[in-house]
Amino acid sequence: MSSMLECLELVLPRVSRAGRRRAENLCVRITLRVLLPPVAMRPKLVRLGTEYGGWWVPLDGQISPSSSCYLIGAGEDISFDVELAKFTGAFVVIVDPTPRARHHFESIEKTARDQIREFERGRSDSDSDTPQTKRRLEFLSVGVSDSDTIERFYAPQNPAHVSHSIVNLQGTADFFEAKCYTLKSLVTSRGDGTPALLKLDIEGAEHRVVRQMINDEFFPPVLLIEFDDGGFRNMLTTGRRLRRAGYRIAKRENRNVLLLRHFAPNGLTTMSHHDAVSDPRRSQTRSLRPTE
Repeated sequence: MSSMLECLELVLPRVSRAGRRRAENLCVRITLRVLLPPVAMRPKLVRLGTEYGGWWVPLDGQISPSSSCYLIGAGEDISFDVELAKFTGAFVVIVDPTPRARHHFESIEKTARDQIREFERGRSDSDSDTPQTKRRLEFLSVGVSDSDTIERFYAPQNPAHVSHSIVNLQGTADFFEAKCYTLKSLVTSRGDGTPALLKLDIEGAEHRVVRQMINDEFFPPVLLIEFDDGGFRNMLTTGRRLRRAGYRIAKRENRNVLLLRHFAPNGLTTMSHHDAVSDPRRSQTRSLRPTE
């Protein structure tokens, strides 16, 4: 596999941007398939959010009304964030330092909170808001990195796009600066324990953030990652780190990956599909589309 990926690395500088994207997609798919085998017993899954901004999550009770979920990277589509708060009742913390992301959140905040409120009223038969209901959705204008520091966030090449990158994924000159924290530092400073779910959609910084997350022994049981940087060396290293940390793939959709971390009572990771034969009929998925 290494020789194949090394060939891709040699070819990438010579191809167009579209061709490079296709080559990186192939690299991500091959690396994840080889290094991160699927979970042996995949739970029922549900897809929340729009076609563009949606993600798959498990329905096995790992995410409950007492859970906290940290969603790093918002842009201008937080349909997944809102539906996650609605359908699980979890406390959802959205993290993005981009000014346009903050503006988008504020522009739809009232509508989103109304949707969550109505959903919770249907559950509890209560017409009054509780402090918990008001906390279901929160926005933090900070970034996440591999240290507590000030980082530069570089603009995308297309000014119509919103996502900025610490690693300057698109090679631009314009940037803004923002305060960043490690995942562990951010979560513990707020008095939260390890979140039940963590989403990383951070424009190429996922590799350094995952490395620090594992070094800090910070292991959310449900981990969502978009691999924007599909370079083979980073993918190899990160894939190996995630496997050693006990993560297995439950669902992949293009570059978006749902990883679950399960440990047996003796501290060993549960067997993967590569170690045991499981019945594919036990895997069930369904999709929920956003409420208009």
